[in-house]
Order: sequence, then C-alpha cells, then structure tokens
Amino acid sequence: MYNANLNVLKCVINGPGNYVPHDEANKGYDLLTSYNFAFILHLMKEVMKIMDDLCQSLQQKSQDIVNAMSLVYTTKSLLQVLRDEACDTLFENVKSFCEKYVIEIPIMNDRYKAGRGRARDLVTLGITFG
Repeated sequence: MYNANLNVLKCVINGPGNYVPHDEANKGYDLLTSYNFAFILHLMKEVMKIMDDLCQSLQQKSQDIVNAMSLVYTTKSLLQVLRDEACDTLFENVKSFCEKYVIEIPIMNDRYKAGRGRARDLVTLGITFG
C-alpha cells in the first residue's frame, strides 16, 4: 500500500489548480518519503507482530490469569530481544526499503545538529535534561 499512497499524493500534487490540498499533499509526500517514517514504519511492524499473539490470546473468554501472565512475560522477553539483538536486522530492512523507494539514508556517524524547537530553546536557557 506504500506505493499506492505515494501515487495518490503525486496525483494530488500534480493535479490542476493551486489550492490547499497541493500543499498538504506535498507535506504528506515529504513525510512518507523520509527516513524517520521508514524507520518507525518498520519498528512498529515488528512490535505489532510481537504484540499480536498477546492481544489475540487476551481476547479469548476462557483465559486464566496464570496463562495471561505467562503471555505477558513472553511478550516482554520478545520485545527485549528485539531491542538487544534484532536492531541490525531492523536497520538492514529499513535500509533496503529506503533504497527501493529512493529515500535518503542519513549518515548515522555525523554530528547531531540540533533543530529548532522547544527542546533547543530550553537548552539555550540553561535547562538541561537528565
């Protein structure tokens, strides 16, 4: 569905007239073709796969508390494995997705450049986090 969404946005962007939907479609297209979106999309896909078994089991009427707690523990363990060991696979999947759809991949070793916004303003005022 990703490609279909991009095509619809392109049609709105290239459509006749000069009105608000063109601007909104441009913003949507820029967001959908960003690395951040691709990363979050893949991360949420992995998390939802892990959570699906738990959700399906908890919806059954004949669920006992011991089995439910076991499912919660298993789900927590799988999420921890995703966090600790599956990051490389996740990044590779995101990279191949970005290459397929010609999305710019940021250089992760570059220095972070603080953007504009509330967090930066608070640091400028001398307020730090952590």
